[in-house]
Order: sequence, then C-alpha cells, then structure tokens
Amino acid sequence: MAGDASAVFSIVTEAEVRVGPLRNQRGDELDRISTLLSHHNVRVINASREIARTASVIRADLNLDLPHAIIVATAVISGCDALIGNDKTCARRVTEIPYIYLDEVVKA
Repeated sequence: MAGDASAVFSIVTEAEVRVGPLRNQRGDELDRISTLLSHHNVRVINASREIARTASVIRADLNLDLPHAIIVATAVISGCDALIGNDKTCARRVTEIPYIYLDEVVKA
C-alpha cells in the first residue's frame, strides 16, 4: 500500500476471507491473507460494545444480517472513508458510509 492509504477489517471479515482457503486446504492462500492482515497499514478491529450497539441500530434500520451489520458498524465507528464489499444487498441499503460495490467496479 502506498502513501497514507490504510485498510480496516472487521474480525467478521477476517473470519469470512479465511473460510474458502480453509475449505479448499489452500495453505498458500491462508499465508497471503495472514500477510495482508499483518501489514502495517492494515488494522483488524475487534468487536466492542460500541460496535455491537451501532450494529444493532444498522441491523434494525436496514434489515441486514448480523455479520454485515457488524462489518458496516466497524467501518462507521472506525471512521473509514468507504466500505468495499461485494454484497448486493449492502450496496443497495447502506447509507451510513459510501459503499463501493466490487461487482460494479470490476465491470466498469
């Protein structure tokens, strides 16, 4: 990552990105994920009561599933400029933070 760019990951996101490589027994992919998440410009944010409370409001307001509400709440509480993801429901419903929908970016 160049310059002042940084990334924030929710612990939910960390858990999710590890599932595929674990299912497919891809140790090399797990190693790359670990390297990415340990980069000095990357922070993995643990759940907190503040995130839980914010997630409950987001879940109630937007009718998101709990994991996505936690991810959105983590981004909001952490002061992120945007949330990058590939969930069509989130892309349509999330208004608390700009949502960059990867399917649209890749197609452009």
